[in-house]
Amino acid sequence: DDSDAEEMAQQQQAQSQAEEELLSDIQEESGGEPPLPAPADDGVIAVVVVDCFGDIFQAKLSLDKKIHRDGDQSFKFLYSNSLPAELAHYQEAAMKGLPNVPIGPVCVGGGLNSPDVGIALAVVRTVALSNDTDSPVRCQFQVEGPFKMKKLEVMGVKPIKSGGPGALLSPTGPTDVYTVQARQGVSLEIQFVPPAVAQWTDKMESIFTGKLVVHYPGESNAPEFFTLEGKCLRPSLKVHVVPIE
Repeated sequence: DDSDAEEMAQQQQAQSQAEEELLSDIQEESGGEPPLPAPADDGVIAVVVVDCFGDIFQAKLSLDKKIHRDGDQSFKFLYSNSLPAELAHYQEAAMKGLPNVPIGPVCVGGGLNSPDVGIALAVVRTVALSNDTDSPVRCQFQVEGPFKMKKLEVMGVKPIKSGGPGALLSPTGPTDVYTVQARQGVSLEIQFVPPAVAQWTDKMESIFTGKLVVHYPGESNAPEFFTLEGKCLRPSLKVHVVPIE
């Protein structure tokens, strides 16, 4: 039928005109360059434009700890050379960096004679880092200053302890390269080894600092630094003279 043929021809002409207008709009958005070749023939039904997106993940581990108000990511350690009698056996072990020192803070007090609980010793702390990206991260760990790494545990890898089989490298150098899988983490036990008392200041508190360095092998991957701060306390008494009138 001539009317049906004429109607079909009009539809094809309208479709071709719509396609030309669509290509013209796409060309204008792309700065004048045709993003796609022209249709092979007038029988093209539709033009499909596919947008491709790529994600780039920066090699970085996140500290599983509340960040200080000033933005500093640090860990603090505490040692005293005047420990209570029940903790005296830890004093020499801590000074020599021996492994038989408790992990985390050791508290004293809470009794009738000393109702206030206080921290007397905290020379070993656990540092937890996590990979919050969707890609594995290759990294190495290193400590600087009066600190040493006691234990390294990566999820999926057998824990490595200092001085045991598969011991960590020298404190002055980084560890081997480890892979932290996506959405997984790594934990490190770091011990503060107080310097000799002769290196302390004359004040009640002496502060010694160091760093935990995370290296990311690869081009243009900057290392990451976390501050380690060890505080050494010596006994100090103040005399307040009250005048008698």
